[in-house]
Amino acid sequence: MKKQAGTLYCIGVGPGDPELMTLKAQRLLTQCPVVASPVTGGEKTMALDIVKGAVSLAEKDILLLDFPMVSDAEILRQSHRRQAEAIARHLDAGQDVAFITIGDVSVYATLPYASDLLAGEGYEVVMIPGVTSFCACACALGRSLTEMQQPLHIFPGSFTDVKDALSLDGTKVFMKSGRQIGSVKKALLEENVKAAAVVDCGLATQAVYPSLAALPEDAGYFTTVITEAKP
Repeated sequence: MKKQAGTLYCIGVGPGDPELMTLKAQRLLTQCPVVASPVTGGEKTMALDIVKGAVSLAEKDILLLDFPMVSDAEILRQSHRRQAEAIARHLDAGQDVAFITIGDVSVYATLPYASDLLAGEGYEVVMIPGVTSFCACACALGRSLTEMQQPLHIFPGSFTDVKDALSLDGTKVFMKSGRQIGSVKKALLEENVKAAAVVDCGLATQAVYPSLAALPEDAGYFTTVITEAKP
């Protein structure tokens, strides 16, 4: 830990509903003078919007960090370095920073790339868990994700071999499908897999689809598909 430097708190703020934020997340966001929020093509400033529904940000220094939605490794590396440097300036000034992300900090989150760089440089980094989108979606559907000795498999929307995923036993979750949602839906229907979907879970625009056949081909970025467990 760097002497007299501030602490970086990586905080999961849940899938959308501010009431799903944990008490610990709210306490730390209230205490930290700086709130760092990712800005991405798909998520935009959604994490910050969630926080605004539960914590006053009137006296906070808001640090917006650009997260480009590209696959170029060098562009991403440079972006993560810039994010880490922007946060480090506040930490070096002795300020604690709340670095927020939707859902949970350990599941397909954007912030670990920068926070890992800072941890490697000796800054204190503390991870605060949040409610995951797929758990919230399962609740919105009124169903359980797992049963006794039944596995759960989670895939990002960029996972291309859906049929390969379906060969696994247990429940399958396809999250953050974005532009791939059409191909995910098609593969599941072709295999006669029973599945349901939730779009924008926890937001005012939330839509629940008990049958995948009714899911629009252009469903939004925050579309989560959950299959029934393989018998």
